[in-house]
Amino acid sequence: MTMQRAVIPWPQPLTQNQVRRLHHYTEAATKKRMHLQARAAYRAARLTPVTEPVHVTLTFQPADRRRRDADGLAPTLKVALDALVTEQVLADDNYTHVPAVTLRITPPIPGEPAACWVTIQPDKEQ
Repeated sequence: MTMQRAVIPWPQPLTQNQVRRLHHYTEAATKKRMHLQARAAYRAARLTPVTEPVHVTLTFQPADRRRRDADGLAPTLKVALDALVTEQVLADDNYTHVPAVTLRITPPIPGEPAACWVTIQPDKEQ
C-alpha cells in the first residue's frame, strides 16, 4: 500500500471546546454535515480500500496564527475515521485496523485559506 491523501473542505474543524458548548442536536447536525463532506472528499480523491493496519493523520492548516492545541481536533478525527469506514476505505476504525492516529496543526501560509487533509499510510510498527 502506498500513502493516500484527501483534502477535506473543513475551513474550521470541530474542536473539543466547541463540542462541549454545543447543544446535542446542533452537535449531531454538525457532525453529519462534516461526515458527508468527508465522504465526498474521499470519493473525489479516489481512495482505495485498505486491508492492512494503517496510520491515519489528520492535518489542519489554519488561516491565522492563533494558538491551538492539536488534541482539540479529536472530534474532527473521529468524524474523518467514521467517514473512511462508511466509504469502505477502512474495514473498521478499531485498533486492529488503525493502531495509530496523529493530529497535526501546521503553521499557516500567508494568503492561503485554512485547509484540512487526511493521510493514510501503512503502520510502520506492524
